[in-house]
Amino acid sequence: MVIKMSERSKSPMARKEVIGNRKEIRIGKNDAHLRIVGNDNRVLVKFNSGFVDVVGNSSKIKVLRNDGDIQYTGNSGRISLGSDSTNTHVHYTGTDGRLKLVNEEELVMSSKKKSPQSRNVAHEKDSEQKQRNQEKLFPDITNVKINNNSGNIVINNIIIS
Repeated sequence: MVIKMSERSKSPMARKEVIGNRKEIRIGKNDAHLRIVGNDNRVLVKFNSGFVDVVGNSSKIKVLRNDGDIQYTGNSGRISLGSDSTNTHVHYTGTDGRLKLVNEEELVMSSKKKSPQSRNVAHEKDSEQKQRNQEKLFPDITNVKINNNSGNIVINNIIIS
């Protein structure tokens, strides 16, 4: 799902809120207080002169030109700012965050990558392949059971931890 917000706000500091997980939000110009709540969201703002507040984990924010304020609360956040930004200060609360200053062309090109839904399919394929590889650990023995939840291997009622 892609949410495009391009209308201008009527008041100087109107408040806009987007709530949900795994959303892709594209905004032409933000001159309001924009609050995004949820995990694994992708946000692209072309011009920010307002306030962007992101709450959630693993969200990616790309701002081509930032003249406003950005606040991120959560873990594993990725924030990319255009090199033409006048304000490169980001208030980040959490762990494992990254802030990059990049050229405008790199930001535009990187925003055309795979959507979060297509990344889920690749993750599911990886987990299925890992499960198949675990079944091949002991191909000659028929009484082997691997309990993925406990991390134990049971061979003929003998527990190996």
